[in-house]
Amino acid sequence: MQSYRIEGFKARVQWAMMNLGAASDILNDLDLFRLSKTKEFYSALEYVMKGSVPSETLFYDIWGGREPVPWLLVDALLEIFPSAEKEMFTTKHLSDFHDLTAEYESKVAPWLLATDDVASERGRLARAAKEYYQSVDEAPEGIPLVAKKGWLLECPIRLKEPKADEQALPSLAGEVADVVGSPLWPGGPDYMALKTKAIKIRKGMKAEITNGITFRLIDFEAKEGMPEFTFSEGYYYNYVNTLEVLAAEFALHQRSPNTLGKRGSPEQIFHLNQRSAFPGVNCLLIVKNFEGDRESTTTQFILHERTQNTMEAQNTMHVIPAGGHQPHRQNYGTPITRSIWRTAVREFIEELFNKEELSGINTSGIDFLKHPDVAPYVRTIFKTPGCAEIYYLGMGFDPLTTKPEVLVSIIIDWKAITRARPALSKGNFIKSIEQNYEGGTVHPVPLSPENLVREAKQGRYGKPVLPAGAACMMQAAQPGFLEKMLNLDVERQND
Repeated sequence: MQSYRIEGFKARVQWAMMNLGAASDILNDLDLFRLSKTKEFYSALEYVMKGSVPSETLFYDIWGGREPVPWLLVDALLEIFPSAEKEMFTTKHLSDFHDLTAEYESKVAPWLLATDDVASERGRLARAAKEYYQSVDEAPEGIPLVAKKGWLLECPIRLKEPKADEQALPSLAGEVADVVGSPLWPGGPDYMALKTKAIKIRKGMKAEITNGITFRLIDFEAKEGMPEFTFSEGYYYNYVNTLEVLAAEFALHQRSPNTLGKRGSPEQIFHLNQRSAFPGVNCLLIVKNFEGDRESTTTQFILHERTQNTMEAQNTMHVIPAGGHQPHRQNYGTPITRSIWRTAVREFIEELFNKEELSGINTSGIDFLKHPDVAPYVRTIFKTPGCAEIYYLGMGFDPLTTKPEVLVSIIIDWKAITRARPALSKGNFIKSIEQNYEGGTVHPVPLSPENLVREAKQGRYGKPVLPAGAACMMQAAQPGFLEKMLNLDVERQND
């Protein structure tokens, strides 16, 4: 086996782990989010080289510069880091390596700045992106999403627990290949790798992101207000590489005007064949009688202050709960797993009762809502008359990322929550939300149309409200919406 002395081999590989995205198929098979540790890198070598991999002892001698580097190991590196140039690992002197990486980093730097702009100036960028779509946008005045006429409802629709003969469910298309996305420049990394680096620089996320299966929206219609979704199979990294990248590209365009090649012309926002459109389900939580049995009971809605260390929507105010519309089973299970009702309930349980550690069962074949740690909450809150209702308010695209955003409101009677957890106080309830993996402060706000509009438009503490969250609040503030949604007992009687 041919071997070569390569100065600073360890430093070169560490640079690649920090700056270059490892091949997604390797990460998936190894169940890793990224390569950040030496032992993870060795696992990747074992995966690629199989029987030709150096022993662990020999590897650490190579790693420490005590043994030369086998040429087969260099070939494996190029398979692990497909955006790397071979010369990065084969130049004899470390100074030559630094010359090569300087050119790479000069190309990365503008994208990192643009990514930071999205995190720190999302409100300004979202408004500019909304203007970009003004020629095709038919959303009602005041709604910060991009939509067609009829997508935002004039009256909320109550969502029910799905049953095959009771409610139309989203369709699932057959074999529709997901959109993978392209490198940031020819031979460069994808945006998932770059955004991971940006978050590392900001000291990282609390939870690692996996390349999980998603629902991908491929068609949407609103017929007489009723939503008709059609989904296919998608993957989270593809979502980041085809939608989140558009926000950075737009920020780059604002810094130095250029062609928006990945975004395309305004009308392209309604054409879903070129992006992995992973829908978000955004729930405006309204809690009745939020002070328990005290005389000064109030009805309040809940806002969530997102931190800078999340993969999406950093440094914004948002409604809660909110999350992606993902299947509850690896093979998509039965049609009812595609319902918006189930995603809203799942997000409520995960975020408000700190059950996010159970989200992994979504791909295990177990029905999340029937898990013994979850079922009592679902039964007590969502299956007891007069305790809770879920309403569909509309759908639109985020103007910055073009992500499909489903708008929902969850109405909960506080008495129902305390029946599910008798020892739960308002303070502990708020702390439970704040302890979830996204962190951030929670703000209860007295419910009124005026407060909904004010919060939607102004944000808090210099942080803008995410367009989807603002759209939820603006929809709920419409005449008649709150009256209909807050009347829990009447809604059940109308079934």
